[in-house]
Amino acid sequence: MEAEQILPGCADKYRQSEIDQLVVMTWQQTATVQMPEDTLIESLIPNPSSETSQSTRDCCSSGTLHRQVDTVMEENNRMRQSITRMAFTMTQWIRDNQEQNERIKLLVEKLKESEQKRKSLFQDFEALKIQTKIRESEWEAERDRLATFQGNHREKTSKQVILKLQEENWKLRKAHSSAFVCRQSISR
Repeated sequence: MEAEQILPGCADKYRQSEIDQLVVMTWQQTATVQMPEDTLIESLIPNPSSETSQSTRDCCSSGTLHRQVDTVMEENNRMRQSITRMAFTMTQWIRDNQEQNERIKLLVEKLKESEQKRKSLFQDFEALKIQTKIRESEWEAERDRLATFQGNHREKTSKQVILKLQEENWKLRKAHSSAFVCRQSISR
């Protein structure tokens, strides 16, 4: 607008110069992505003499402007493609990580289940060991009772046998003594 007020015939050239400056600035900004650090710093510092001379040259030939615009557009496309590839790669990486996380969660759950089963089996085994010890102690007590009973039974049986033998012996003595007394009384 300022150019139209100052010089109505130069407005197109002024606009063209602004476009050239925008193109150069855009190109410099996109080029900074690939430039080393020293070049990056130099490109950020404005150089008015080079911008003015370039805009003057580009103003004269529209082919150069189109080439610069094409170059910037190509660079823009390359940047977009690389950003798209990077986004795709990141998405894949995130998906892969999510799948890995799901697999890890599944493995952890299986490990927890197997640990619970192992604990349950171990507790069952310990309970079985305790029951076996209880049964063994019961069997030992039963054997002791049986041995005691057998010993008592033998003792009773032997006492009974002894008593019977003593009784029979007494009867025999009595019978013998009565037979002896009878003989004596007969012989007298």
